[in-house]
Amino acid sequence: MSFYQHVKDYYPTYLKAHTKKWTRRFHFFGELLTMSYVVLCVHQQSYWWLLLTPFVIYPVAWFSHFYIEKNKPASWSVSPLVTKLCDLRMCYNMLIGKIKF
Repeated sequence: MSFYQHVKDYYPTYLKAHTKKWTRRFHFFGELLTMSYVVLCVHQQSYWWLLLTPFVIYPVAWFSHFYIEKNKPASWSVSPLVTKLCDLRMCYNMLIGKIKF
């Protein structure tokens, strides 16, 4: 199975772990923070700071899982890269209206 097929197959499971709107909103906010952080690091040419990028999204996303959704973050059971791509897909689907914001 290819990596992208794995992401496609895992996405429905990922969505089941994000059923509450505030969990999805925290993930969306976390993605915005992460993208802003990456842009700032590149703009400032502080490339070593990019190593801290996971510490931008994970506290925000994990907070929503522990206190709102009351479940275990998906990144604990599946590859972090797979969950990152699923998260980006979920945020995109929120933007275009396929998933309730």
